[in-house]
Amino acid sequence: MTANAEPTRAPVKTMWICMILGWVMFMMPIPGTVFIACPLNLAAFILAIVCVVKSRVGQGVIGLFGTTVLPIVFYFIGLGSMAAIAVSGIEEGQGRQQLETDKR
Repeated sequence: MTANAEPTRAPVKTMWICMILGWVMFMMPIPGTVFIACPLNLAAFILAIVCVVKSRVGQGVIGLFGTTVLPIVFYFIGLGSMAAIAVSGIEEGQGRQQLETDKR
């Protein structure tokens, strides 16, 4: 090995891409997207650890925080939006049913 060998770069950009895609999938109000978001989040978590090991400690710690705490927040935001969509659909159906009974 030579002393001038270039060290490999930390996968910071890849970590951010996986983490943001995971966050988006957690917030989508579609059942089953959590099965896509969890592997993306796990990949981002592993990449954050690699960033810490490759001397990009700041980016790695932010990535670790972003893969452990924030997905829970984004999951509940998505769950709330799915519940709001379901409730509005139920209320709309009840409103139509009420109009139909009033016409009779």
